[in-house]
Amino acid sequence: MKLLSAFFYVCLTLLTLQPVLAADSATLQVENAWVREGPPGMPMMGGFMSVTNNSTGDVSITRISSPAFKSIELHETIMQDGMAKMREVSELRIPAGQTVVLEPGGKHMMLFNPVKPLKAGDTVTFQLSGSDDQRVEFSASVKRR
Repeated sequence: MKLLSAFFYVCLTLLTLQPVLAADSATLQVENAWVREGPPGMPMMGGFMSVTNNSTGDVSITRISSPAFKSIELHETIMQDGMAKMREVSELRIPAGQTVVLEPGGKHMMLFNPVKPLKAGDTVTFQLSGSDDQRVEFSASVKRR
């Protein structure tokens, strides 16, 4: 009987932990996502958003994809020899409890080769992958320059 009671206690404990684990797994939240409309025929566009890390540990965005683009890279703008230059970054670290803003002139998504022309008012879907194996889907509006 003691073994059976211990088994039920363990099961009850695991069941009560499940909501805590589920809530903690939704660590990244994307807001204010948008894509800058490019000139006709332009093979590159910029994407911007705010990403909040709601967890107690740092998380990095390691990949972003979209069916609307052939490839996507994370970039940052840096000053080098008095000139602004863009460089690719392999991941984007979001510190615990903080928000990182991707904006023109700073960190941003470089969106390469749209599969069809995009214009202001269109909506694009994305999926980002985090270092915690989380995947977050979000939509972004295309806006005029």
